[in-house]
Amino acid sequence: AGNHYIHFGSATSGYDDVEVDSTDLVYNDGFVGVGTNNPSYRLQVQSDGTSTTAAGNIVARFQSNGSGRDATIQLSDNVANSATISMLSSNLIFEQAGTETLRITSAGDVGIGTDNIDRKLHVFDTTATPVILERTGSNNNVAIQYKNTSASMYAGLAGSGAKGWGIGTATNVGGAAGNLFMITRTTGHVGIGTNDPDAILHIHSSAPGIRLSDSGNEGDNNPNPSAHAFAYFDANAANAII
Repeated sequence: AGNHYIHFGSATSGYDDVEVDSTDLVYNDGFVGVGTNNPSYRLQVQSDGTSTTAAGNIVARFQSNGSGRDATIQLSDNVANSATISMLSSNLIFEQAGTETLRITSAGDVGIGTDNIDRKLHVFDTTATPVILERTGSNNNVAIQYKNTSASMYAGLAGSGAKGWGIGTATNVGGAAGNLFMITRTTGHVGIGTNDPDAILHIHSSAPGIRLSDSGNEGDNNPNPSAHAFAYFDANAANAII
């Protein structure tokens, strides 16, 4: 609506340009500018929005002509390779060479290698190791944190020179202070309460003990009350077996 003006003249760069409504649309030596009169790329779109929040300034919109229909942008080298970014029913879909590789659902669930997403992150592959977590250096821990609103635990590759697999209460799952459980990589020794087990099973504690209970047999409450029959080895009680 209203009056619009087209100007043919010389751009500041020295090339002839076509300008519509001063700065709304500019064609300059093969470069198209929308919202800018000095485009530096084949297509340059500039917004005058001032929002600092995500999606506050919508610079461009690509849309289909009906609800539930796909809207896709394709990237290509104009020879044999291409990739697409699509929106379908609020799902964001990435395809490479015609194969879907990544999908983000409208609920924020992420699928890599699958469009049948079952969790917040769902990775599907035909190999035995579909995911690799890698950190620089040979003596660094690589751990995953498991957390709820009140506590957290860590599990991962632990210790200098990849000592083994550790579980602990700190990111340093291979350290003496944070480690609760360790399986060494070279020997397969299991440590509970120690990050350096020197036997197949090594339990280290100020009150070490092993308890074996039989879920199929009721206990006799002697010498200690117990719902099931049990055997107990206590290293603190002169190697007593009860």
